[in-house]
Amino acid sequence: MLLDADCETVADALVIAAGGDYCPDVARLCLGETAVIICADGGIVACRALGLRPDYLIGDLDSAPAPLVDWACDAGAEILRYPAAKDQTDLELAMERAVALGARRLAVTGATGGRIDHTLANIDVLMGFAHRLERIVAVESWGELIFLAGADRVATIRGRAGDTVSLIPGCGDARGVTTTGLHYRLLDEDLRYGTARGVSNYMTEPIAYVKMGSGELLVVHMPS
Repeated sequence: MLLDADCETVADALVIAAGGDYCPDVARLCLGETAVIICADGGIVACRALGLRPDYLIGDLDSAPAPLVDWACDAGAEILRYPAAKDQTDLELAMERAVALGARRLAVTGATGGRIDHTLANIDVLMGFAHRLERIVAVESWGELIFLAGADRVATIRGRAGDTVSLIPGCGDARGVTTTGLHYRLLDEDLRYGTARGVSNYMTEPIAYVKMGSGELLVVHMPS
């Protein structure tokens, strides 16, 4: 497992979903030395490509190639197979497993890409879990999504001047938002749900911060 000295906060679990936009660079995932690797169904494909060893493979396994299911078994992964007719998506099941194992700081990859309904549902699911955890970051090939939910939350964005950062309220308003290191600064202001005021800001420093007093806020970072 990788422990990146440049990471401010390491992840104690990684959930790999089946979206096509998964991060190809393991270093960007900022995994702790003992991080648990949980694959949601077809996420096992990205897991193998990343050179990681899975601890769990979860889902109905309709998109997990049989040879990779066998590989996961041989690697010592626990296989948790569910029926196709179920109320939760494979990503939800994987996230629930991470929480049950005591994870508090999660990295997710493969949450976007492919079908738009899957991408939107995945973003909604991760925001829901953000209320229950210390930190959730979805690290994708194109950038990252940082999920802020609850009271007194902070996102640290590492990149470079010129990187695009968009702030999108979740279900309801994001209240008391303050930014540092972004061109269009907010100072204890509210971002209203259903408006696009926070879209297409950009970094003026290599590190930017977004603080939220309460609510839900999706922080989208896209390197230039």
